[in-house]
Amino acid sequence: MSHLRRRGAWGFFFALGALFACTEPSPYQTPTAPPPQESAAVLTMPPPEPSPVFEGSLEAGQTLSEVLSSHHLPEGTIQEITTALRAQLDLRRLRPGNEYRIELTDAGDFRRLTYRLSREHRYTVEAAEGGMKASREDVDIETRPYVVAGTIDTTLVDAVLAQGESIGFAMGLLDAFQWDINFYTDVQPGDKFQALVEKVYVDGHEDRIGQVLMAKYQGKTVGSKEAVLYKEDYFDARGRYLQKSFLSIPLNVLKITSRFGQRFHPILGRLRAHKGIDYGAARGTPVWSVADGRVMVAGNRGDGYGNQVMIEHTSGYVSRYAHLSRVSVARGQRIKQKMKVGDVGATGMATGPHLHFEILINGRQVNPARQKMLPTVVRSVKDLPAFLAERERIAALMEITSVASREPVAEPTSSVY
Repeated sequence: MSHLRRRGAWGFFFALGALFACTEPSPYQTPTAPPPQESAAVLTMPPPEPSPVFEGSLEAGQTLSEVLSSHHLPEGTIQEITTALRAQLDLRRLRPGNEYRIELTDAGDFRRLTYRLSREHRYTVEAAEGGMKASREDVDIETRPYVVAGTIDTTLVDAVLAQGESIGFAMGLLDAFQWDINFYTDVQPGDKFQALVEKVYVDGHEDRIGQVLMAKYQGKTVGSKEAVLYKEDYFDARGRYLQKSFLSIPLNVLKITSRFGQRFHPILGRLRAHKGIDYGAARGTPVWSVADGRVMVAGNRGDGYGNQVMIEHTSGYVSRYAHLSRVSVARGQRIKQKMKVGDVGATGMATGPHLHFEILINGRQVNPARQKMLPTVVRSVKDLPAFLAERERIAALMEITSVASREPVAEPTSSVY
């Protein structure tokens, strides 16, 4: 019995020691970190949704009302918009390609329509208290004179692109010299050009190339040439009218794929005389008449030329335009120089789209590149002193405009153009 009491006492002391061990930490034990507390949740609000905005351009056969209806606007709202816009703009002037911007509220209600009729004019219709409010804004259009100069290594286009300019600029040079220089046959490596052009800026941003005000060309074949724009026409440095009876080329493409003379015919598989010049161009490229005349042939005669146009000019001259995808004139029709006669194609005996161009004199085919066309009676500008003064002003402007930095000068271009 006493033995049991001793065991019970020892058990009591062991239990008491364990209790103190649990309640008082040992100085040799690492204190336990308190349990982490739950942090309050942080709610991140999403950014507000932007109001719906729809941009596009008017398609062929589409009306403005149809555009507005496609954005689920009520008929009454559409009627209000068009009525307000009609007070500022004749809606019959709307054309495919016109750009528009439609802004709606978050609820899908109409807020604003911006319609761009042209680069120069914008129209706005806004929802306001009491109805729709329409207004017109004239966009800031500015022209700046600009000089480009270069040396030709291969072609005029390559030389222009090497100066960081567009093919549109090359076409401007071609227009200025189209009667005096054949850019397919007359251009030689080392030829130099310089031009003063207008660059058009819309809202402070460069938009397009304007007119070539003055151009100079120094070539091994053609010598020194100058073209000055004066009252819509080009004249040389002495005030003589540059336009001639015949243009040197029938389209705005600078690539010859086959010249006049003997060649291996790709379809017939044998040598054959090639009695014209082939110009490589994309299907649908416009083709124009090189001179005034009367249409002799317009269509396909089954003779290998495919769709063709033949035009009778003065003094026994005839021009032929072959392999066209489409003919734009009719037999017997009178046409003017640079009037469109058709589009480049690949009809007849052709392996791909191109223009086959011929010149015939009294029924005999001659090399268009070497043939000196009919001379034109020399015409000079009517007011020669005024022209010479304007030429001097443009030449001075070209001189002071920096070619290296390509920075436009501050002087505005004259309004006579």
